[in-house]
Amino acid sequence: DGLDTPRNTTKKDSWKTAEFRDRGLKPDRCLGEVKFENIHMFYPARPSRQVLNDMSLKIPQGCVCALVGPSGGGKSSIISLMQHLYEPSRGSLYIDGKNIHSFSPDWLSRHVSVVSQEPILFARSIYRNIIYGLEGTPYEPSVDDVKEAARLANASSFIEALPSGYETDV
Repeated sequence: DGLDTPRNTTKKDSWKTAEFRDRGLKPDRCLGEVKFENIHMFYPARPSRQVLNDMSLKIPQGCVCALVGPSGGGKSSIISLMQHLYEPSRGSLYIDGKNIHSFSPDWLSRHVSVVSQEPILFARSIYRNIIYGLEGTPYEPSVDDVKEAARLANASSFIEALPSGYETDV
């Protein structure tokens, strides 16, 4: 049944080539429905420990969802699957009714986002941290776009109070 020899693999290495990253569906918009169907998962580093066992979950479009549970309960695993960083050992994951494998990896990384409870900042300016996910894409955010993103995140007044504002290195 596939559970004796888990086939989980990290996706990071195979996603490096531009040709691979551009293949697949690129819908004009993402409605946001996510469906996990009978997911089984093992991490490659711990193939003897099953993380998810026949897990099914449907998150309707427009729904704000919080994953709550004990440490080791599979919350991060669910997020990693949704970002397509890992493959389930068995089962399927759908976005807007289409299997996650049918999407262009570049499209997927631009349209599936996670807001962690722990902020992650890179050693660069606040401005560059805000535009980080758009670097290398055709979209060039304006200063107004960056300020609007900070406003929506309730961070603009804090950032603007810093001596160097958006150019403050973190």
